[in-house]
Amino acid sequence: MNKLYSTIFAAFLFVVLVWVGCSNNEVAGGVSEETNTIAGVLVDRKGSPVVSAKVLCKSVEVDTLESSDVTNSKGEFSLPVKRYGSYGITASVDTLAFYEMVEFKGKDVDLKSVALKETVDFNGRVMLRDDSTAAGITVRIPGSSWTAQTDSLGFYKLAGLPVGKADLLVVPMDLTRFVKVEHEVNVGALAGASGVDSVSLWNTGFAAGGLLVPLLRMVPWIS
Repeated sequence: MNKLYSTIFAAFLFVVLVWVGCSNNEVAGGVSEETNTIAGVLVDRKGSPVVSAKVLCKSVEVDTLESSDVTNSKGEFSLPVKRYGSYGITASVDTLAFYEMVEFKGKDVDLKSVALKETVDFNGRVMLRDDSTAAGITVRIPGSSWTAQTDSLGFYKLAGLPVGKADLLVVPMDLTRFVKVEHEVNVGALAGASGVDSVSLWNTGFAAGGLLVPLLRMVPWIS
């Protein structure tokens, strides 16, 4: 009888282990059993392939997780990825750049043809709720190397951003008092080559025009 129970228990344990192993690539934030790719063709503004350009894939959730590839003679690139989540795909060539957010869910992602765009410098200012300036705050584009810190007056500049829409992430030094702020901005859309958008941003996502620079008001946690 004991031998029968042992056999049944061993079979049950085997089934559990197999189930856990198979479910490893179905949970959010998990890891795919196979290495998939995020691929595409990098072209210039005329639609011609860009050769020998470095394309970077950087995780939004895990800052140290990244991969890269160099485009071939046809402008093709293939970036290996295993961990589920959001990734920023970037490339910079001279005064042109490309940026796109991609969601990896365990299957190959084909970006088709992606084009380099002209770049501008994006300027802004971070202020606290009482209108005092916020120095030493990190401002960055998620999944990319575009990052800056505010100066003593709360001003910052992100140099060489491709024109178009992008998510702007503001990370305070003291996360026990202030919340992170994330908002979509349209780089260069309102001010042309200067790259200074007229936007007032609150942590609730409310935006209104009328200011010379983006104004980020960071609201303390309510205890």
